[in-house]
Amino acid sequence: IKYRFQTHHEKHAPTEEEDGSVDFRRLDIVQNVTKGEPLAEKIPATEGKEGRTITGSVIPSIPGKDMVLQGGQNTKVSEDGLLMTSTIDGHVIFLGRIPRVVPIFDVKGDVDYSVGNIDFIGDVHITGNILDDFKVKAKGSITVGGNVQSAVLEAGGSIAVKGGIIGKDKGHVKASEDIMAKFVENANLDARRNVIIDKAIMHSDVKAGEEVRVTGKKAVIVGGKVMAGKLIESKTMGSYVDIKTEVQVGVDPRLIEEYYQTDEELTKYEKSLTELEQSINLMVKKKQIGKLAPEKMQLLQKWLTMRKQLMELIENLNKRREDLEEQASVSKEGLIKVSKILYPGVIVHIRTATKRMTEEIRFATLVYDRGEIRVGPYH
Repeated sequence: IKYRFQTHHEKHAPTEEEDGSVDFRRLDIVQNVTKGEPLAEKIPATEGKEGRTITGSVIPSIPGKDMVLQGGQNTKVSEDGLLMTSTIDGHVIFLGRIPRVVPIFDVKGDVDYSVGNIDFIGDVHITGNILDDFKVKAKGSITVGGNVQSAVLEAGGSIAVKGGIIGKDKGHVKASEDIMAKFVENANLDARRNVIIDKAIMHSDVKAGEEVRVTGKKAVIVGGKVMAGKLIESKTMGSYVDIKTEVQVGVDPRLIEEYYQTDEELTKYEKSLTELEQSINLMVKKKQIGKLAPEKMQLLQKWLTMRKQLMELIENLNKRREDLEEQASVSKEGLIKVSKILYPGVIVHIRTATKRMTEEIRFATLVYDRGEIRVGPYH
């Protein structure tokens, strides 16, 4: 049987990079396979050939011993018995001597140097912690039984952490659906839908396409910046010691991020155009007094073409920025709900309005009203 994946008898060694260094976090322990992908091939037995001794005596042939290509869960063997394929996307492993494919990659313990980085086509379940500087990526969801340290997590589904996310200003957690954890500290979170935290969001940058909710009895958001498309809710926001805390709702964070990226690109290209215009003007003056060599004429033509391209690019970026501004201004959503205390010094953004709170507010809902932020009763 010729297997087209690493068998359990083979050890996973760290990956050697092109420069000769070794990445001890890359063990390639995950063996991703897709639906329909060949897993094993049977080489049919042959009859064998007669041999002869040095004296010419015949040595009878020994027929090859035939083997049966046997597949386990989520595999299929062809009718002729010669090819085994996977029937799902997943991770291929051995059960005894029979290959099978599972849709979930299980880690019984921590993601550390014994496991390495994980990049899996399905769901990932981890019973322990994810240690500093490791990466876990899943096309499906990720569940973690312990804590997440300064690691990188990316999921096509949701990310659920039973413990806390302790980013140490390096950790990044990104999900196409929801992110859930007991607490978040010095981390960067980005969820397309919701971020739901039990105890606290502390000194972190958090983005959610829809809602950010801190739900526990002592729920607090303090330090950093929290952004959500529709709602931010917590018992307490900010601190009596005036730790800089920003909360922003009413516009999808990705739209805001794209706006700033567009604005940054626009500034860069406008600067390039100004510099190019100066060079073109200088070259044109030399041409007018007849002091321009043929190769300089070619350079001038090249610059004129570049100027046209830059002007078209700037025009498109201006249109995109205006479109993003319009999308932000027409948004009708955005609530900030505080069921206990919102401390002075907290900076609140709702849609296009901004307000730095100057006094302590209790049991309040903050909304956008005719270009300003209005404080109403908690509901």
